[in-house]
Parts: sequence; C-alpha cells; structure tokens
Amino acid sequence: MKLPTPLYVLNEGLAFLLEVAALALLAWWGWESAESLAPRLLLAVATPAAAAVLWGCSPRRRRGCAYRSRASSP
Repeated sequence: MKLPTPLYVLNEGLAFLLEVAALALLAWWGWESAESLAPRLLLAVATPAAAAVLWGCSPRRRRGCAYRSRASSP
C-alpha cells in the first residue's frame, strides 16, 4: 500500500475544511433570513442538508449518488 504524499493530504484537508465552512455559511444564512423561530430552524437545517445531498450526487462523483437506494440500482 502506497501512502499519499503530504501535498495530497494537505489538499484533501483543505477541501474538507472549505466544505464544512460552506455548510456553516449556509446554516448561518438560513438562520438570518427569517424572523420567527420555526422558519429559522427549518432554513438553518434544510439549506445545508440540501447542499450536502447535491454535493453527494454531483456528476463528478466517481460512484454516482451516495444517497441512491439499493433497490433502484441494477
């Protein structure tokens, strides 16, 4: 087994931190975009969740959608 180079590990770590920061920013936006508590909570949770699902189903993903059920795969 070949270990990854330090630059590869650094790049993967930076990509992870940027994705977490983007999800946190979307949650903050969802919280700030509504005035009452229920819509705030809904948007603060649903917006980053929807973004995570879209990222998981991106066309660049090697194995297709991570959230696809086993029943729909051939």
